[in-house]
Amino acid sequence: MVTIKIDGMPVQAEEGARLIDVIRSQGITVPSLCYEPGMEHYTSCMVCMVRENNSGKFIPSCSAAVAEGMDIDADGPSVKDMRAGAVRLLLVEHRAECEAPCRLVCPYKLDIPLMNRLLTAGKTAEATELAFHTLTDPVAVCTACKGYCDKACRRKKIDTNISIKNTIIFLGSGYRVQGAGIEVPGTGYPIPLFNSTLGPVTDTEFSQWAREAVEGARNHPNPSTTEEACEEASRCLHCDCRAAGNCGLRDAATALGVKNPRNKRTAHPITKKINPVSGLIFEHAKCIKCGLCVRLGEQLTGAPSLCFRGRGYETIITEPLYHEFADILNDSAPRLAAICPTGALALKEELK
Repeated sequence: MVTIKIDGMPVQAEEGARLIDVIRSQGITVPSLCYEPGMEHYTSCMVCMVRENNSGKFIPSCSAAVAEGMDIDADGPSVKDMRAGAVRLLLVEHRAECEAPCRLVCPYKLDIPLMNRLLTAGKTAEATELAFHTLTDPVAVCTACKGYCDKACRRKKIDTNISIKNTIIFLGSGYRVQGAGIEVPGTGYPIPLFNSTLGPVTDTEFSQWAREAVEGARNHPNPSTTEEACEEASRCLHCDCRAAGNCGLRDAATALGVKNPRNKRTAHPITKKINPVSGLIFEHAKCIKCGLCVRLGEQLTGAPSLCFRGRGYETIITEPLYHEFADILNDSAPRLAAICPTGALALKEELK
């Protein structure tokens, strides 16, 4: 056993133990995006940096071994600044977005991509439940809305935007929470006479909603059947990240107060590979080249694994030469998806 100091407190630890494990055992949070207990260390992300006060040097705690007399600053201002700098560098190459534009502009932040995934999978009841859970009364809320989600939809760059607003109104029209409604002639829109959140609808509000309903119906026909709603949802480009709620990079950036930079490096191609055998999805734009999937693959045998290709900023993680992505560790796809810190690797069947 050796004795070291962590943030001024003496701590006993086994000589040669990983510094990051010893610090975390003291209840101190040390972020890391390339470290996994039990795997050989590979210093990549530099987000776990700490300062050794005796030498004044910053060291990656994931690969540093504990030694007698160490004096570690694990959470000071200079350490946080160093970690923030590392996160900024990662974000410069991270050419992906956490949330889809349609959800960002929604005043109620409805998870529209998830709703579309549920509809595409035929899970209409779950999609309706999601809409009611977020909006309380989808018909009242979305009829009154100016359709920001439709305007932000990126599908219009290809052909026409998805009729998101009308789809939500359709889902809510069969399951009204309170009150009765009246249909605007020729539109298929039920206009509520009672808003379950705000109270009775005034004549002015009703007239405004009626005009918007007519305009909306003119631009995009309102789905009249469940099949039409599901078909419309299937046009979604899924601009969001399925790991938005479970992303180590996003968590580190939030904790360190780092904002997503506007200028991005373009070394990573914006491509999506799907393994039809295992359902594994790989998106290069989200990859931070932490190497966890590569190291995991090296521990598993019997099938080709992911590997590094290229040099410097041109380096990417991909399948080996002379192999297809469909050959990659089909029996271990869930483990590959689980170990990825950014959602670059995910499973197709997960509706989240």
